[in-house]
Amino acid sequence: METVLITGAARRLGGMIAENLAGSGCFVWIHYLNHEEEAFALQKRIRESGGQAECVKADLTNTDQIDQIVRVVKESRHGELTTLINNASVIMKGTLGDTSADHWDRMMNTNLKAVWYLSTRFVESFPAAKRIITIGDASVSKGFAGHAVYGLSKYALKYLRSEEHTSELQSL
Repeated sequence: METVLITGAARRLGGMIAENLAGSGCFVWIHYLNHEEEAFALQKRIRESGGQAECVKADLTNTDQIDQIVRVVKESRHGELTTLINNASVIMKGTLGDTSADHWDRMMNTNLKAVWYLSTRFVESFPAAKRIITIGDASVSKGFAGHAVYGLSKYALKYLRSEEHTSELQSL
């Protein structure tokens, strides 16, 4: 059985991915931070449909909490994690000139640093790992009017993927 961790899976796209994968026979880890009610409602729907899922809460801007996710998943009875889907994202409106340092840090740490750190920990911790999927944004090539830092963070994901030192992530 495939075992999948989906960040930002409590609702919207992440929730749809979780339901579809659980419906296809995968065990799904539903990551959330602020949307606990939605995460557990999704878990309940999946289980009522005959699927398997667990919820895991973590702030992806905190590497200690990312390490905790890895420990929880690794120590669980649900099998070796085979797929990581980096879906969690923070979007805030603002130009470079009017974005605060706190907003910059929150977007870059969630949208870029967490993807890098969790992906690295995934490769190190799960020898049966098969794939890492990172959700980008189709607008990267068009620009992000009014969302400069969000656009930078999503554009940087393309660069992260193309770097030679991430070849082990690409080959999964």
